Amino acid sequence: MTEPSDYKATLNLPKTAFPMKADLPRREPERLAAWEAMDLESARRRAAEGRPLFILHDGPPYANGNLHTGHVLNKSLKDFVVRSRAMMGFDAPYVPGWDCHGLPIEQQVDKKLGSKKREMDVLAIRRACREYAARYIDIQREEFKRLGVGGLWDRPYATMTPSYEAEIARVFGEFYKKDLVFRDLKSVRWCFTDQTALAEAELEYESRGDPAVTVAFPITDRAGLDRVFDPSKRPAELRDAPAFAVTWTTTPWTIPSNLAIAVHPDETYLLVESGGRLFVVAEKLAADVARRVGWGDVSTLGTAKGSDLAGQVEEHRAADHAHAVVDGNRLADRAE
Repeated sequence: MTEPSDYKATLNLPKTAFPMKADLPRREPERLAAWEAMDLESARRRAAEGRPLFILHDGPPYANGNLHTGHVLNKSLKDFVVRSRAMMGFDAPYVPGWDCHGLPIEQQVDKKLGSKKREMDVLAIRRACREYAARYIDIQREEFKRLGVGGLWDRPYATMTPSYEAEIARVFGEFYKKDLVFRDLKSVRWCFTDQTALAEAELEYESRGDPAVTVAFPITDRAGLDRVFDPSKRPAELRDAPAFAVTWTTTPWTIPSNLAIAVHPDETYLLVESGGRLFVVAEKLAADVARRVGWGDVSTLGTAKGSDLAGQVEEHRAADHAHAVVDGNRLADRAE
């Protein structure tokens, strides 16, 4: 008996036209082209008319370069959400957009212009930034489509379009009419390299160690201390013991000009004893302070809210015996 050369031919296997290989480099562009030819997004929008709305407000990417893996993860996950909501019976349009302002674009344009930038006026530089952003909007749009992300790609928004900027001006005008806009002084972070103000999100921090000191200011208002912390709860030998308010700072060079010790009105503070002396310290920090200054075992002799400590007077020995006033809300601006 002759053995069959192909055992598969002897089995009654199911038949399918589904390809056994993905062949994605060829099939994905074909599928995307078919979706575009049938105007799939418009057909989906027509089918969703009248359904409950589900709107995903998507934070826009910067139009400052080609997509990277962060864009891929971000947009793919959001696309899953939008498509799943559409399949659950919602009208879930996805409106893509681009952020066309800020340092990411300016920095790329600076690299492109090089020394030529020094010969250009402000308006010419802004035009170069606009042209750069418009170019990468088109590039990123095609790259997002290539990822299979569905959306109203023919009707995106961009923060540099006149209609978008006009809406910002209109809303600002509404704020102004309602007296919600005022002019004042404010500290602004400044980039010396790019010669522009920086937003909080544009800052990058590095970990570093700073000098820090724990300072005990002598409390001179014993009557005030005894009003807050009942002296009858202290051993007799500690009722007249020296008392101090404990502070901590990473800017010890400012101590000579200090005028107040700040306390949080809602936090709890302890009166503790160590080495025959009394210290007022925040409850949440007491253990850490004891460890850092080497108190060892401490005894708690009373508790109080920060608001109860407002008005206490401490001696400021570093400033010719001026005094500091404890204020539960802000640093006092005077000595008493």
